[in-house]
Amino acid sequence: MPATAIVGSGSLPPGAPETFYADLVEVARHRSVPSVIDASGTALLAAAEAGADVLKPNRRELADTVGSDDPVAGARALLAAGAGLVLVSLGADGMLAVGENDTWSARLPEPLAGNATGAGDAAVAAIATALAAGTTDPAVLVRRATAWSAAAVVAPLAGELDPAYREYEARLVTS
Repeated sequence: MPATAIVGSGSLPPGAPETFYADLVEVARHRSVPSVIDASGTALLAAAEAGADVLKPNRRELADTVGSDDPVAGARALLAAGAGLVLVSLGADGMLAVGENDTWSARLPEPLAGNATGAGDAAVAAIATALAAGTTDPAVLVRRATAWSAAAVVAPLAGELDPAYREYEARLVTS
């Protein structure tokens, strides 16, 4: 079965070229498959320049990469470099999606207690799953990614999703 989305996530292993994620984006684009990249530094910039469909750094990774503490300004820098959409994880403050002309945000009404390990990976999985199903609406992507992140935080083990992720999505405060 052919791929329906391609994800590149995490730090590159020692010796891997900084263009690895950009090369992955090129392969995805050549095959008309959406790409989602969750990285930082020059690997994130290279993926943006290659035209990644979605980039998903967290607030710190974005600031370290573009040199701005303002997540909207940082995301816009990645868009200017060539990315299609940027979703920025904001921890307890939820998530921000920045497109060419608009921004969308989603957060729970109150912060959750739990283990944040894997929350970013859950967001990436939500984005990739939605894109693979043909969903490209940034408002839907940011809601789904935020809900899956929340479900990862409250799950008993890292790498799992609490089955209440649909309930989290229904409770989100969005703008």
